[in-house]
Amino acid sequence: MQRKKNRYINTLFTLTYCVAIAVFSSVITGEEANSAVGGIVFEPCSVSGPAEQINRKAECASYAVALDPQTPNGEKISLYIVRLPSRVATDNPDPLLMIAGGPGQAASETYLFADRSYEKVHRHRDIYLIDQRGTGKSAKLECDILANETFDQGYDEKRYREIAQVCLAELTLDPRFFTTGVAIADLEAIRKALGINQWNLFGVSYGTRVALHYLRKHPEAIRSAVLDGVVFPELILGPSVAIESQRALERLLTRCEQQVTCAQAFPKLRHELNGLIESLKKAGREVSYENINTGEQESIHFSAAHLAIVLRLSLYQDELMALLPPMLHQAYAKGNFSPLARAANLITKKLTDVIGGPMHNSVMCAEDIAFYESDEDDLKMQQQTYMGDELLRAAAAVCDIWPRGPVDDDFKLPLSTSIPIVMFSGSEDPITPPAYAEKVIKHLSNAMHFELNGQGHGVSAIGCAPTIMAKFIDAASVENLNGDCLSKLEPAPFFLDFNGPSP
Repeated sequence: MQRKKNRYINTLFTLTYCVAIAVFSSVITGEEANSAVGGIVFEPCSVSGPAEQINRKAECASYAVALDPQTPNGEKISLYIVRLPSRVATDNPDPLLMIAGGPGQAASETYLFADRSYEKVHRHRDIYLIDQRGTGKSAKLECDILANETFDQGYDEKRYREIAQVCLAELTLDPRFFTTGVAIADLEAIRKALGINQWNLFGVSYGTRVALHYLRKHPEAIRSAVLDGVVFPELILGPSVAIESQRALERLLTRCEQQVTCAQAFPKLRHELNGLIESLKKAGREVSYENINTGEQESIHFSAAHLAIVLRLSLYQDELMALLPPMLHQAYAKGNFSPLARAANLITKKLTDVIGGPMHNSVMCAEDIAFYESDEDDLKMQQQTYMGDELLRAAAAVCDIWPRGPVDDDFKLPLSTSIPIVMFSGSEDPITPPAYAEKVIKHLSNAMHFELNGQGHGVSAIGCAPTIMAKFIDAASVENLNGDCLSKLEPAPFFLDFNGPSP
């Protein structure tokens, strides 16, 4: 039993922080011959996940579009398309298009094994994964300086402005043409080239912003939509991040205080966390720890920024939330920062693998920071959070010099539509809470929202949610959908030490 527990801990530390960003699992065998869908020819291919850690067979194709939509005969870029053919021959003409989050994630990496997570949808429908321009294998914008970011120096505004300047000098493509509206034009061009009359949309987090705007601009192309972790159109992401994450952290601390075993094991958890934050703001810690994969010793200058990263990403998933109490307690009461340092090192490395930083900047600067007007009360609220306002200030510094691309005039307006939509939210989501989906549903005439108790960000693959999703897509209707099966969900129990939760 002890060996099983230790193996479980090792697995959590090495894998779950990747899961918090997005991982799905399964294996299928692709076709061995070329196949044509409309005017696009797909070839057998081997597709890899982030950092080429996982491979699978599929069908792949590329499609050329203009870098600048206003100059169709100008410079071209190639968009990467992965097709997962339905398991059973079917006459269903409407496939599922899966849109990744971030912004900056690639669909071909995020949803590489979506056929297992959403098997009931895939059984009779093709799934398409199209890397959004600027990500994955679709003219990815890359900067070496971002790949080497360690967060040792926190979020210094001057430093981040200098990093942005170096990054811009490294880019070979104009970053103005990597905004959401331009990406939607790409998706629509590919749909027409494939000869698809309509497809069903699926988006997580930032992917819901893409899906909602796609619904606005091309409603005739969409049969239905599933939104997971909803970003409502009016939202200015950035200022809200620290505030919503603090609320999620407060709920976690309260849950520990109200749960007998957690409260007994960590009676001063809130005090200990505040003490860690204040101590690390004054000075970081040099921490050595064993890499549990290689057995080698590694070191890190663990800073307040690292602690904020661990807290923020841990709040994305209930299994990671469960690990926070013992990690925080060990650091404060025992001076053992190794678990937190190991987690921070894993996160920072994985973030650079799965998020395309320059594309992220292009979206954030044009679609969020450009709309932000500093408010004294808002800044005060941010300063009172564990993240503070440093991240927002650093983002604003980057956006001071980052070229801003086109944003449609109606981009920030509420969307009204009768197209059937299902939304999923985790009750503990630290960045897109259920209230965001409720803001969207007020303007929809044919929609339903399911809230998953105790869950974090990106929840549509949990429990019976995939079955609800499959029924919805099959019928393209919210009628007769029942979420009672979700009521049994509970958050993962808190770890009382690194052997696991109580029996």
